[in-house]
Amino acid sequence: MGAIVTKLSESTVNTELIGYWVEPVFWHGMLSDELYANKMIVYLAYNITRNATDLNSHVKRIYLMIQTNKTENLYSALVDLFLVLENNGTALRKRLLAYARKHINQSEYLYLQQSLRSGHISELKMPMAKQSLLTRGLAASSYPFIQKDKVENNHALPPIEEAMHYVTHGQLELAQATLQNAIVQNPHQLDLHYDLLEIFNKTEDKVHFSYCYKQLLEQNIVLPPQWREMAHRFKVEVL
Repeated sequence: MGAIVTKLSESTVNTELIGYWVEPVFWHGMLSDELYANKMIVYLAYNITRNATDLNSHVKRIYLMIQTNKTENLYSALVDLFLVLENNGTALRKRLLAYARKHINQSEYLYLQQSLRSGHISELKMPMAKQSLLTRGLAASSYPFIQKDKVENNHALPPIEEAMHYVTHGQLELAQATLQNAIVQNPHQLDLHYDLLEIFNKTEDKVHFSYCYKQLLEQNIVLPPQWREMAHRFKVEVL
């Protein structure tokens, strides 16, 4: 995982009970309220981008996806947790994988099961995890999406570096605004589009995506087709 993950001792995460991580007050009224559940999944993703080792948020995110049947990104959430724990927390990982088994496909399950036996996540045979917050979501490539920015002073940084600085510090709205403004100034710089879309994709932030997409269209900026594809996936309509 590199520098963003501090190695956790087995004693930190050695628990047999998922319930230990998901206090009852967290779930009160949530499972019957789809909108609130969606917001909580996004909120937990934000927590993880701010602190990759926040096990409470990882487990709540996984548990909430299963309980509300929002399991299309469940495998990616499991990959994030397994990456953070590395070879620690075996009991917790085993219990969550068993709990999630019927909600992920066979290749995903076998891959994570193998990681339990080997004690680490292998980069060579990883099924694609598009919604992983801690990888680029590509098979055979699990380098961090969120990287430590060693430059504390972000004045005069290129837009992409400035946005990454904000991401590292959990300020995703500032990262989005920085990239959006940069796109207005340099609409033909595709990296700006791809990085902004990746933030929306990782967090599934449909509200801010819709707002940004419509603003860019209103300014007559020619957007790469990935914007339209994401708008279709998020069911964003443009009049």
